[in-house]
Amino acid sequence: MKTCVLSELPIRMSPESVLKRLGRGVDRKKWAPVVERILADHRYRIRPRGVFHEMVCRPNGTMVDIGRGFCLRSEFLKGRLRDRQEAAIFLVTIGSEIEDAIKDESRGGKNITAYVLDCLGSSAAESSAAAIQSVVQAEFGVKMCRYSPGYNDWHIEQQKTLFEFLGPEATKSLGVSLTPDYMMSPRKSVSGIIIPKDSP
Repeated sequence: MKTCVLSELPIRMSPESVLKRLGRGVDRKKWAPVVERILADHRYRIRPRGVFHEMVCRPNGTMVDIGRGFCLRSEFLKGRLRDRQEAAIFLVTIGSEIEDAIKDESRGGKNITAYVLDCLGSSAAESSAAAIQSVVQAEFGVKMCRYSPGYNDWHIEQQKTLFEFLGPEATKSLGVSLTPDYMMSPRKSVSGIIIPKDSP
């Protein structure tokens, strides 16, 4: 099983993906030009990169054994796996430049721009997670799905387990750290597990 660090992740960014995050009641004709302008001005700040580690995981009592002495506590995840299953632990980020821009725009009173940038960053982070999922799918040759701490009964504190499993060298290479309350910095980052879609 191997660890793969991807210094660049190809992602697609469209105004439509950002507009969806602005909310259902948004006048798209009015907001589309605003989103297009902000995307054009700030796209260079998005630097998608990631890491994943392939492993074999298996249900173990009420937990999922992912090897190296690490276990994930989630009945939901356990129920998604067969006895032994190839999977991958992953971490992606778009970096901190979008966050810096959000702070600058907010300090300058440009709250609309800051809000659109926040939606842009969230959309880019999600696209980065989808991109690394595609890479893992190509490695395994099967359809995969991904889950992150905080989903269903998988507690957010298990971010720490994922970081420890990947190791400091891998997480630091992306410039991502974990806060005492298990949130990631930069905020526009995603961690989780990628497993085969045909699991039970």
